[in-house]
Amino acid sequence: MKHSLSRRGFTLMEVNLAIFIMAVGVLGMVALYPLGFRESRHARDDVYEAAVADGILNPLVAALSDCASNITWSAWKDIAGNNENRPIFPDQGWLAYCDTQTYTPKTKAQINSQTRTVISRIGEAYKGSGNPASDARSILDNSGMVAALVISSGELPTLDGTGGTYSGYHVDRSRLVLCLRLARHANQLFEQPAFYTEVHYQGDPGIQTAGGN
Repeated sequence: MKHSLSRRGFTLMEVNLAIFIMAVGVLGMVALYPLGFRESRHARDDVYEAAVADGILNPLVAALSDCASNITWSAWKDIAGNNENRPIFPDQGWLAYCDTQTYTPKTKAQINSQTRTVISRIGEAYKGSGNPASDARSILDNSGMVAALVISSGELPTLDGTGGTYSGYHVDRSRLVLCLRLARHANQLFEQPAFYTEVHYQGDPGIQTAGGN
C-alpha cells in the first residue's frame, strides 16, 4: 500500500507578513539608537560641566574663604560692586553676557572674556601668595566651554519689612553669592542649569586687616 503525505509550505502572504513584522521590530530598535547616543552625550556633558564648574568655583571660594588675612573688608565689599540697592558684578548681571538688542547670548570669546574679568575682580582683591583665582581662570581657558559668572551680595529681610529695592530686603555685604553657567556652545548657555555657591566673610568688619582699610 502506498501512503500519500500532504506537505503544506508557507504561502507568499505569510512570508511577507513575517518580514513586515520583523522589519517593524528592527526599525523600532534602530530608531532608539540616535536617542540613546544623544542621551549618552548629554550625560557626559553634564558630568563634564559639573567638573569644570567645580574647578572654577572651588579656587574662587578658597580665595574668598581666606579673607580674614588676605582680603580686606573694603575690598570684599567692592567685589560685587558699590550699588547700595543691589550690588552685582558685572553691573548688568546675566544681561552682560547677552546682546542687549536681541537678548541672545554673545559670542563665546565675548562671554569668556567677561567671565575672566569677573574672576580677576576676586584675584585683585586677594593679597595672599599663590592667588587661587588664577587657577580658576586657567581651568576656564583649558575647558573649551562657554562660561558666564555673576557675583552678587546676599540679601536679608529687614525687621520692618520695608527696606531695600526689593521690598522687605536689604543688602547683606558679608555674604557673596557666585552663580555660574556653562555650555558647549554660546547659544546653549542659558538653557543650562546654574551652579550656585555662597561665601561669608570670615573676618571682623570692625577690625581692619593688614594691607588695606
